[in-house]
Amino acid sequence: MLQPGTVYTFGLQNGLCGACRVLRLPEKDERTYQGHTLVYATKWVGDLPLDLKHGDLRKTLRDRTGPKLFWVKGEPPSGFAEAGMVTVRKSEQSKSCRSQAPWGIFPNVTFAVWESEHRPESRDQTIRAENKKTKASQEKLLVELKANETIDLTGLVPLTKPMSEREPEAIVKGFIAAMHRWEKESARVARKWKDTAPITRFNRDAQKQIFDEFCTPKERKHGRQGAFSEPPEYSPRNEKIVAVRSCSPRRVEVDTRERAGLKRLNTYVLLRKKKVWLIDSKKSNGNKSVL
Repeated sequence: MLQPGTVYTFGLQNGLCGACRVLRLPEKDERTYQGHTLVYATKWVGDLPLDLKHGDLRKTLRDRTGPKLFWVKGEPPSGFAEAGMVTVRKSEQSKSCRSQAPWGIFPNVTFAVWESEHRPESRDQTIRAENKKTKASQEKLLVELKANETIDLTGLVPLTKPMSEREPEAIVKGFIAAMHRWEKESARVARKWKDTAPITRFNRDAQKQIFDEFCTPKERKHGRQGAFSEPPEYSPRNEKIVAVRSCSPRRVEVDTRERAGLKRLNTYVLLRKKKVWLIDSKKSNGNKSVL
């Protein structure tokens, strides 16, 4: 079992060494992290032997995304060497985080921060190369997705009844059902291919079919952009219509109530254009929400 305060050193790509330090084991109420240990990358980078009195061993390494503090599982790998103990102070015992990571993250983040501070041009080149590689990988996966997968909206888009004959209540029900299927299908594909990023581009054509069928044709700059939830945000079983208000001959508001989860009260605003009812916007608990 790892002991709080233990310092481990590891080699870096620049020939120097970095260090991480064990803070504590999980409390009883931190059930998610049972079997893990809270460890942080220190600001110390240098040559061995390590001076355990060095002040940087008590300082948590940070970058633009925040402190490099993680819950890690098991013992450190062979490339990590135990250097000694730096007593954990009472003020440190309350630190926590919600991130889990493998031990290998500590050399990576330590070198990345060191490089950004000492060789910023080199670090920028590395980031650009990594981004280019990631983009190429995602583009390749997107091509494979389009060749092998389909977001199945059969029976939901389009509706059998002509648009001019649909009532506002039916429009809202149809939209919720279609979005539920879209989210379920998106999650299925994401689980199968184990990469969410390309999925949120792959599923946009199917999402557009839903919006073209049920919503007004206006630009939605901050729309869902392929984002989906698991379990789905939209659910015919969970979200039920509780009220329908006719505000004018061309405007109707449909209220729905969620029975579980966030139990929000949603209001769908529908407008009648060219004898067709379409959803124009949605509010949740009184706050305007983009569809």
